[in-house]
Amino acid sequence: IPADSRKKEAAWEVIKWLLSKQTQKILAVEGFAPIRESTFVDEDILADPFAQKVYPGLMRSLEVSKARPRIPEWPEMTEVITLRLHQALSGELTNEAALRLIQSDWERIFRESGRY
Repeated sequence: IPADSRKKEAAWEVIKWLLSKQTQKILAVEGFAPIRESTFVDEDILADPFAQKVYPGLMRSLEVSKARPRIPEWPEMTEVITLRLHQALSGELTNEAALRLIQSDWERIFRESGRY
């Protein structure tokens, strides 16, 4: 919730509603990925063959995932990853070359922003 929000209480109510067990279950039934661990193991949700197939792996990935960096350079860094990954997958670059270029591109971004 932004510090200067004029409707902090209303925003908090929306957040609580979105993260509630009931709302998460409704969203999962509609095809949205759960946020709550309890939704991943809900018997009603797991009755769906798609959930049975996808949710165990998704839950495992969430256990080891990390949030993206909250820095102003992140959008440009994401563009670099997207470009270099495409180049590697299309065979234009080897995986190793793509990783080296990501590193050098990120170092350039950091130098230009004054972080290096």
